[in-house]
Amino acid sequence: MPTHILLVRHPGLSPISTESVVRAIPSEHALLPREEHEVNTQPHAEQVEQGDWTGQGAFLAEEAAKIHALRADKEDLDVHYFGIAEIPHVIALGALIGDELPVLLHDYDRDAQSWQWPSDAQTLDTQIRGLPTGSVVSAPGSAVLRVEISFSIADTDVQEAVGSQHLAEISVVLGEGLTPAICTVRSQADLQGIRLRIREALAALRAKFPNLESIHVFAAAPVSVCFALGQELKPRNSPPIQTYRFRKIAGQPSYQAAIELSSQLESQADRPLTPDQLQEAAAIRSLWSTALQDIKAYAAEKRERHGSADDRWYDHLEAVDHIREIRPFPALPAIGAMVPSGATVAAPALPSEFRFSKPDHTWHLSDRLLIGFHLSTDRSDAATRALIRIFLFHEYLHEHHSLTAHRSAGIGAFPNTLEYLDYTADSYALLHQLDWHAGRFPAELATEPAKCAFLVTQVERVVRSFWAFESLPPVREWQVRRLRRYLNWYWRYTQLRMVNGSLSTAIRLLSRPPHVEISGLHQYARGQRVYYRLDKPDARTSPEVALVLENERLLRVPNSTTFNITELLNAFQAGHHDDIMRCFVGIFERAQDVGGGLPQ
Repeated sequence: MPTHILLVRHPGLSPISTESVVRAIPSEHALLPREEHEVNTQPHAEQVEQGDWTGQGAFLAEEAAKIHALRADKEDLDVHYFGIAEIPHVIALGALIGDELPVLLHDYDRDAQSWQWPSDAQTLDTQIRGLPTGSVVSAPGSAVLRVEISFSIADTDVQEAVGSQHLAEISVVLGEGLTPAICTVRSQADLQGIRLRIREALAALRAKFPNLESIHVFAAAPVSVCFALGQELKPRNSPPIQTYRFRKIAGQPSYQAAIELSSQLESQADRPLTPDQLQEAAAIRSLWSTALQDIKAYAAEKRERHGSADDRWYDHLEAVDHIREIRPFPALPAIGAMVPSGATVAAPALPSEFRFSKPDHTWHLSDRLLIGFHLSTDRSDAATRALIRIFLFHEYLHEHHSLTAHRSAGIGAFPNTLEYLDYTADSYALLHQLDWHAGRFPAELATEPAKCAFLVTQVERVVRSFWAFESLPPVREWQVRRLRRYLNWYWRYTQLRMVNGSLSTAIRLLSRPPHVEISGLHQYARGQRVYYRLDKPDARTSPEVALVLENERLLRVPNSTTFNITELLNAFQAGHHDDIMRCFVGIFERAQDVGGGLPQ
């Protein structure tokens, strides 16, 4: 007999009332001290429909941490889970809560309008198809796990989503003579039988393929099974796990990649925001409103002062010397055309990341995003306000780029395109930041060297802000596109520090996207994303850095006693900004030796 009850309601596709779930608890438990926790993924519905799962894993990790905190001081607690939500959300929440916390799972019977199990007996038989046999396979690669309880999963749908080249493809299915159907699972005993089959399938994969790089999980099953599946996945001790969402949309694969589960994501479940952090986030939300007012006033000034249709955006930057002769990215719009006059910041916290609602011009921000910005500036309010202005300049330009929530679904499939647009937005933001500051504090930026030093400070601020949103180190797995963004800006930051007060040189650097790459790393794809493992070199070749220099020459920097690329990779894994900078200074010296470190 428990002493306390915790009810976890997970509305995602439909509301779930307290009254409906209480009826599913044994009557003798209903009078016990009771707590409730709602994991509401309904606010993500629009994002999900656009195929954008950004930040939702982190949100669920935080919710899982809250659930663990609720049971921390209670010795005998029964946790009941009730969910009507997207399958990837349910699997992820199960994985992040884990199986060390026993959870009593419930399915909603729409016909009976009840959360109670119809039976106590085991009514289902299940089996596993495709179990690997033979000796251990040490080759790297991927595997597919299918759980087919409510519906069958078509081979063609899986192949369309992830191809057919896998080390193994295992299916947990109903026993012989049984057809997948909704409401097939009728008891806790049925659920336990399916759980054991999932556990057996995963154990076989891990034993047979010790160097698995990823597991693709497809589930057509009730919520209880999906949650149990998540609990059995154990991301902390597993290669990354890709979940999928099923929707029939003409011209698109039936299964679309959704939340990716990993040890880095699971580690976030151990660190929910504290009351002090929530208070800090509230203060930064107010600071964000102030920075937004800065941008709105600045854009209004530009609109009033420059009304000609023939103007280029850089014609409006009166305080930035040399910019009209350099003409960076001339097709971009003026800032006055990009910033709406009535934009505001929403008071309630967004569950994850950020979102700009265009109909009402409202910025929705997560508490973790706000804290990350503040931490990256060592909690300096003035520096955080400046960083927010850069962020706003950047994001408003993305409206022109067509990188809004409604138009950027699947943009990760075009990494080079996105990399270019991000760089132009970064440069656009930095040059507007220079103009904004010089217009308000002209004495501080009266000379070209002062303006150059200001740009260097702003770039360092941006680079350091990247790290605020990474998982706790070591971060061994990196998306190739994400690592290139770091490489590009560390290289530009190094160059900007060497311009010796020449604003013309600094603007020329910002006006041209850099080209920096690293080779010799183990590389693999999951869905449409390509990843590096920084701790696993490619056995076929040695690591090497390559750059296109300012004199249009190629510079190749191999691993050597004078330039240790392993140290650079270790610094990225550990998040050591200063060590990365030392490596790039060494690269710059080599670039200068061949006349290509800076524009001439």
